[in-house]
Amino acid sequence: MNKINRDLMNMAPVKQSATGTMMVIDAVQDLPAHLQLIAITAAFKLMSDRFGMPVQDAFTVADNIMNDAEGKRVEFAAVRMYLENEV
Repeated sequence: MNKINRDLMNMAPVKQSATGTMMVIDAVQDLPAHLQLIAITAAFKLMSDRFGMPVQDAFTVADNIMNDAEGKRVEFAAVRMYLENEV
């Protein structure tokens, strides 16, 4: 099993991370809301298992990338607005 490179994950560029998030959302947006959440959650759990990373560690890294001292970084605030208005 390949382990994830945590250094690369912790230093992931914010813009690329937000763009990847939009790609995932776009991939499931035609599903009903309840299936969107199941699909993304199941994929997240399976990927965490695949790379041997506890889900809580992945959540922590994601929170660190998404937020700064003032709240959501602008890139992820835009993703949130897209979710609220388009999906």
